[in-house]
Formats: sequence, C-alpha cells, structure tokens
Amino acid sequence: MLLAGAPLAAAQASKPVQINASMLVTGKITISKKGLVAGYQLDHPDKLPKVVVSLLSRYIPRFRFKPVMCHGKAVAGMASMTLRLLAKQTGKNHYSVSVTGYQFGSENPAFSLQYRHRSPPNYPANEDSRVLVGGTVYLLLQVNREGRVMHVYAQQVNLTETPGDPHFISPSLMQRWRRDFAHAAVHAAGKWTFKIPKKGPAASLPYWYARIPVEFSIRHHGYGQWVSYVPGPRKPVPWLNNKQIARGSVDAQVPGTVHTLNQQLQLVAQTTKS
Repeated sequence: MLLAGAPLAAAQASKPVQINASMLVTGKITISKKGLVAGYQLDHPDKLPKVVVSLLSRYIPRFRFKPVMCHGKAVAGMASMTLRLLAKQTGKNHYSVSVTGYQFGSENPAFSLQYRHRSPPNYPANEDSRVLVGGTVYLLLQVNREGRVMHVYAQQVNLTETPGDPHFISPSLMQRWRRDFAHAAVHAAGKWTFKIPKKGPAASLPYWYARIPVEFSIRHHGYGQWVSYVPGPRKPVPWLNNKQIARGSVDAQVPGTVHTLNQQLQLVAQTTKS
C-alpha cells in the first residue's frame, strides 16, 4: 500500500510513534422516510483503491438515521457525506483498513453557513524555514447573526508532514508545531465573516456552530491517496456550554469546507444488516 506524503518524524526523538495512513472519501447519501440508507454515491470511485470501495459497499448501507422531519412528517432526503478511513500496518506487507469517522451535511447552501470573506492563515513565522512541517487544524466556531465569529477554538491538530527519521518523533516538537498551527489558524479565523442560513429550521437561530479544518500543507495530496499522519489529542472547548455540540467526528471533513453543526444529519446506529 503506497503512503503519500513525507515521513513523520523529528530529530532527538524520545519514543516511537504509531504512524498511520488516512484517506478522506466524499460522496452523497440518500435517506428513506424511515431513516434507512436508500442509496449512496461515492465521488470519483475510479480514483479510490478497490479495497476502499469494497469496504464502504458493506459499511454505508448499515447506517440508520433519525427520520428527517418536514412540517411534522417524515420525508426522504439527501445529504453530503465524508468518511475518514484509516490503514494500520498489521504485518510486513499487510494492512487493516477501517472507517474511523464520518460526517453528513445539508445539500442546500441556503440551510448552512457559507463563507463571505476568508483570508487564509499565514504559515507560522517562528518555524524554521528550512524545516517545513504540514498539519491540519480542526476549528470549532460560533457565528452570530451578523455573520461574525463570536468564539473560535482549535479542537484538534493532526500532523501530516514532518522531516526526519520515519520511526521516531519528538513529543516536544510535535507539541510546538501543533501549538503554532493552532495559533495561526485561530488568529485568521477570528477575522472571517459568513453568510448566514436563509432557509430551514436553523434560519431563526441567534447563532450557529461550525467546524472548519484549516490545512497547512507543503505538498498536494490527490483524492484517493493514502496520507501518513499522526493524529493530535482532542481538546474540550472551554467556552462551549452545550457539550453535545462538540461530539462526533472532528477530523472527518475536507480542509477548507464549512460544516454547520446545527444542520447535521443525526446518525442513530449501524444496523447488523450488510
């Protein structure tokens, strides 16, 4: 299995770190009135490894959702879908592949937050320009009715590209890189503005919550490629009173996209039917 991306490691390492390979797969899913999967479509299935397509053909049909209600009646619906897959090495030439996270969103832009103005963050200035590091910061934002950011917090930072030995990594360097990426992403996101939802049950809310992944990458990773990465710890959001908002998969989202949490499709369970 070919892993795209640079080795994850650093000098002066003190302990070995499990280096996994991850992939984001996107598509659409159709939900019946009863909340069962009526069908699904993967984006660019020809670009995905056969093992991934085969796994998802058994995994996705077992989802069961809370029925979508419209004017008091259950209706069929369609949602966007993103799944994060993880490949772990189990032997010299063997890997186990599993689904570790998923996210579902509205297909109608009028129901969700959309960017109005967004300036990308700068790469952290205090990093050594000769030692380029890559990572993804997963932000949770609270946006008011003027489309301005009330609060923003970095829930998790995954490292995807670092220089050096592929078998060891310095915890202190990882912590510094994550801190610098988080600071740069939070600083930039605080200045962003959004178009608020115009339709749907969330249109009258006083504020909205959204997740946005911010990517700091030194190379392009194509769709359907495995990317080496070290996931960071997930942190509780200090200003969030409703802890239910912060639940769910944090890193199952394409960098740069906006996921409005108030509108997420509610997954109940996975059935035993395959």
